[in-house]
Amino acid sequence: MDSHDKSAVTAEPALRLFLLLWGTVCGAAALVPLVVRLLERIAVSPWEAQIAMEGIRFNAGLPLYEAGHATHLYGPLLSLMLGIIFKVAGLNLVLARMVFSIAGIALAFLLAGLVCRTKSRIWLLTLFFLALNWRTNFVFYSTQPDCLAALLGIAGLLVWLGRDASSLRYALALVLWLGAMLFKQTSAAFALIPLVHELIWERPPQGQRLLVAMIPPAFLFLVLMAVAVMWPQLFSGMVVVPAKLKVHYDQFAPMLVYLLGTFPLFFLGLFGLLLTNEPLSKSERLIVSANVVLIPISVWTAVKSGGGLNSLLFAYLAMAAFAISQLERFFTIGKFPRRHQLIALGSIFLALLCSLFFQYQNSLSILFLRLGDDKYERAVAVARKLGPGVVSPQDTTIAFRANGYIGRSIFLELDGHSENGDWPPLLPESIRQELVGAKHVIEIQCYVPTPVFHDALQSQGFERAPVPAFENSVYTLWARKN
Repeated sequence: MDSHDKSAVTAEPALRLFLLLWGTVCGAAALVPLVVRLLERIAVSPWEAQIAMEGIRFNAGLPLYEAGHATHLYGPLLSLMLGIIFKVAGLNLVLARMVFSIAGIALAFLLAGLVCRTKSRIWLLTLFFLALNWRTNFVFYSTQPDCLAALLGIAGLLVWLGRDASSLRYALALVLWLGAMLFKQTSAAFALIPLVHELIWERPPQGQRLLVAMIPPAFLFLVLMAVAVMWPQLFSGMVVVPAKLKVHYDQFAPMLVYLLGTFPLFFLGLFGLLLTNEPLSKSERLIVSANVVLIPISVWTAVKSGGGLNSLLFAYLAMAAFAISQLERFFTIGKFPRRHQLIALGSIFLALLCSLFFQYQNSLSILFLRLGDDKYERAVAVARKLGPGVVSPQDTTIAFRANGYIGRSIFLELDGHSENGDWPPLLPESIRQELVGAKHVIEIQCYVPTPVFHDALQSQGFERAPVPAFENSVYTLWARKN
């Protein structure tokens, strides 16, 4: 047996152990948030409750985009989809999370299939992509449409760059990209990838192919212009209001350094690319093009006022896909001498841990956050007993479950009335008018403070009313003074 054969034999147990550890870590990282968050009956964040109520508002036939009402900053298809879910099952946040989680799992499976060289490992890679939850505030298992938008965007990309050119295929890709944009506006970036792909990989550039690649962004732009003319309220909610959010350009470079520097798998992927003399496959070239587009777009979104780590989802997906597509080369038995194989596998595993769990403390705190506490049902019961006239702007689901009242959301109104990217110093008029007509208000000591709301309760003639059911709870009942 020559040295190469000995290397292959001794590497087999090491590779199996590596894959076992990979599956264990990624499996646990994917499963724990699923168990903790998916079946939680109450909202896991202030925005989840308010986004859900927009679906209820849609079912009630109330306009989502009108003067005096602030909706969420996502696209209109989110409210439509939630409305359909709640039409069937009532206000059921668990079912809504399940539906969007299915999209997240499908997204992970699609990416795993795209980058996997050995189909027996596709489930390991699916778990890896789901484990990116720990870098994106667990957006895979939420009612946010980010994963669904990414799924539609990637599907449109694969359809557009398919083997045979046909008008039907191009039309289908445009529909998929339009759907992605109407769920999450920044997912329109996926429609830019074909153009960037042509500019990077076609030598010399072909004029006709470049013109064809310009069709997707031009199509989405024309759709937005048509919306601006035919439905200006929708255009305002989709484009104008989000555009008011301040972009902190001074944070762009630090955020980019954070994104790349805390995801060492990306650099190991670059190293793997340098080790091979093989030309990049079609899918690998596509992934490189996606990174060129999605990394700067994601960083730009993240440094806007109100941007969070979930804004980096598209970048993490592109970087992870690139890393895995190149690191699969490391999984080839006998590619290196024995000592180099062990070093490579150990380095990849350490990079995996860092890439997934660099911010684990922050992620753990977010994992267990809730809007409210275990006395949510008591809050609903108290509101029901008091009858009409009870409002709960911090969690509008309380007043709705109690009395069928569809109220204003303090968080959406503050978002919609942002000034220079910051919440306004005074309570928006719509919330103020709601308080004028209210008899009782249920306030929540939320992890997202709203001091302007608390101050308004006192200035508008409300006082705390003792409720034994709210003892040692985040809920407080306010009653109008006689």
